[in-house]
Amino acid sequence: MDRAELLPVSTTDSLTGSLAAEPLVGSFSTDPLLSLAPDQLNRLVTIANFTWRQINSANTARVVGGSVDSFFLSAFAQSTDGAVFEFGATVGRLLGYTTNNPDQAQFAVSAALPDEATPGRPTPNVSRTTLELTWGQSRVLANNIGRDFVVYEAGNQSRPEAFAVSVRRAGQQNFTPFRYEFADSFEVLEPGTGFGTFATSFDLSSFGLKLDESIDAIRIRSVSNGGPLGADRILGIGKQQGQGQVVSLGQPNYEIGSPLRVGPLGAGGPKGPSGTYTTAYLDADITYVAGLGNVLFRVAGFNFNQGNTTTTASLVRGSVRESFFNAFGQGISNFNFSGTTGQLLGNTSQPNFAVAAGLAPGRQPTILQSSWGGRNLRNRPGDDFVIYESGDRGNPEAFAVSVRRTGETGFTRYRYEFADSFQALEGNAGVFATAFDLSSFGIEPGSAIDAIRIQTLLSTSRVSEAGQGIVRVNGSPLSTGPLGPGTFAPSPFTGDFDPDITYITALHPLA
Repeated sequence: MDRAELLPVSTTDSLTGSLAAEPLVGSFSTDPLLSLAPDQLNRLVTIANFTWRQINSANTARVVGGSVDSFFLSAFAQSTDGAVFEFGATVGRLLGYTTNNPDQAQFAVSAALPDEATPGRPTPNVSRTTLELTWGQSRVLANNIGRDFVVYEAGNQSRPEAFAVSVRRAGQQNFTPFRYEFADSFEVLEPGTGFGTFATSFDLSSFGLKLDESIDAIRIRSVSNGGPLGADRILGIGKQQGQGQVVSLGQPNYEIGSPLRVGPLGAGGPKGPSGTYTTAYLDADITYVAGLGNVLFRVAGFNFNQGNTTTTASLVRGSVRESFFNAFGQGISNFNFSGTTGQLLGNTSQPNFAVAAGLAPGRQPTILQSSWGGRNLRNRPGDDFVIYESGDRGNPEAFAVSVRRTGETGFTRYRYEFADSFQALEGNAGVFATAFDLSSFGIEPGSAIDAIRIQTLLSTSRVSEAGQGIVRVNGSPLSTGPLGPGTFAPSPFTGDFDPDITYITALHPLA
């Protein structure tokens, strides 16, 4: 099939939608990236001067405004080893385009926003299409220094097509205002034709995010230059150059905005007055979206990279009363369950499930030790690691934590802290997250630890502060904190004192 030929849309694709439409999203069982082995997922790919890993590619897409009715095959990623590139993560395929033609399996599929060239299809300045893409359930992209993600758009050399982008902060419902930015680079994909892909990168700081803040979704929207929709304009920093925050007809400050301009990569192509877009170049053909940094997992409000998860676990004293499977990690694309505490302790009978280790309560405490297998965690500003404990909403279970300074043999005094957050996973069952700052253990900024111990507590245990703090003989009684009823049950053998430790991970890179 010729690259430029539009692909037929199956009647079962359901590629139209609205803000209230059922999402066309991927799931734990349908994520296209699941077909790749870990070494393939982490393989570096470079296209149009941007380098990223497939594991950081967007893997769900849906139409949330207007419709997508035009698809075509693209030579995107044909220069890579097709055996290790997953074309199912290209935007057209994420939106549901399928084909029974085996010759098309190893091709990217681009999704055209309002298609100027095809009679009877949505057209620029009359129809506006919005796509929403994510990295899957409980995965987020953090704002790092520099550019954070890249959008690839298929096109002809010197003829970039315009689109605007918005992002959603993790855990929130609203999206930021849309931004339009010039394409950064172009790579010819079909020698002799001038056809290829434009790459436009975005810095999350441009959307108002602080460093380390994260997003869980992006939206890509078509733009207009007249007609019933009016001409989109640019506000704020960059408006004189023709890029920046997009404002549409009827929105505040529209009258002081500047027109969108094509940018340097469109210098040799057709343009309107003062380098603006002509209507023919408002039907952007979105091909691929990839994070330029590591896409993180987000559970119970904390972001982490699985490369920073503890890799060893052992019992120093006591026993595990029971190990059980839970829904932690289920539905999260590419989650590695081997790092869950129960599996680290040897329960690997179900490798695709998290295993929680229920520490046995009693007068002689059970002590669990976990480490990063020779790597170290340094004390950086803010919380340094988080422990996930399986439980029911409103009923956190008590445990204390101690750490070992790198190069030493002894551990610090134990601390008990309130759970910070809870995330339901199945009904009222879920996980509590308790984060710890190494400074609270007396570890100086920049110094490191190499191991953690978790100890069960008693109803008679006492702490140095009001309900939490350093565990000691005399002090205040334990409190459940805000996420529980306030006091623990009086018996040391109740469920309040057999914590079900599920997962331990650092919150920043290891040394």
